[in-house]
Amino acid sequence: MVEFNSIFPHAKWRKYTKTTTDNTATTVTSINVAVEQTYRVLVEATARNSDGSINASFYTRGSFYRNTGGNVTALSNQVNAPGTDATAASTIEVTLVANTSTQAIDVKVTGQTSQTIKWTVNVAYEKVSH
Repeated sequence: MVEFNSIFPHAKWRKYTKTTTDNTATTVTSINVAVEQTYRVLVEATARNSDGSINASFYTRGSFYRNTGGNVTALSNQVNAPGTDATAASTIEVTLVANTSTQAIDVKVTGQTSQTIKWTVNVAYEKVSH
């Protein structure tokens, strides 16, 4: 399997931690998108609950842009790369969302109902401005 770090070697990776207790999408971090910018975002995430019955690993990527006078928009469909797996319910996920209220790309994690899950999320991006 190809690791994201090897195909995105010059990006600065930022590490975040988050805890979820239900199946509500929770924002881990947001990347502000100014006008006339295009972004490629990569996410590596790992999740586990306290008794070890939930374990998950995700590799997610997406592209976004914002034109003058416009909103942040997804340029491509979000992709979960091979290697994404989980021993939990299908509600466990990592998503990238174009947030038009804040003009940002939100990195979100969703846990499982009645389960406390700890997440480690690594995020990298590159942008092009005009």
